[in-house]
Amino acid sequence: DFCGGGGHVGLLLAYLLPTWEVVCVDTNQHGLELGAKRAKDLGLHNYTSVTMDVREYNEPFDLGVALHACGSASDFVIDVCLKATAALVVAPCCVGKVGKILGIHNQARNYTKD
Repeated sequence: DFCGGGGHVGLLLAYLLPTWEVVCVDTNQHGLELGAKRAKDLGLHNYTSVTMDVREYNEPFDLGVALHACGSASDFVIDVCLKATAALVVAPCCVGKVGKILGIHNQARNYTKD
């Protein structure tokens, strides 16, 4: 669970798939501590967290997920998954920020049907 913070996706996966090892990777130590506490409270033994930048994660894995990975973090998650030849599910966040950077933030508002 990349950029998983408090474990909103990772904890659910760990609960529903108890034979899987779920790792939450994030730079937000506070969020990771919250996720670890939640995992402990739920009695989950297949959930761990790692404090690091997504781009530095190089352990083998089969599936990468990211929910609301902010800005370019979504791109970093996709890159890490592709390098690991892992399946991925990414729901990006901050699309408005990315659009603003690319100079296309007003295109959706100006769209008219012909």
